[in-house]
Amino acid sequence: MWQRCKQVIHEARELSPNSEAMIGCLVARLVMTQNAMTLHIQRMKKLLQDMEADLCQSKLETKESNSFSLRD
Repeated sequence: MWQRCKQVIHEARELSPNSEAMIGCLVARLVMTQNAMTLHIQRMKKLLQDMEADLCQSKLETKESNSFSLRD
């Protein structure tokens, strides 16, 4: 990510060497994008953990249900 940030800053300076405000805006946008992606990844990890927990619970309930029917 920071490599890309440096590349964008370099390209912006080549286009307009005196435009520090524009470079600042580009950096801010890159940081916001990085933060949004980090948040998205965290949400996806949480979703996967929840799905895994649901699956384990479902398997446990099925196993318990099967053991009760074998006893009957």
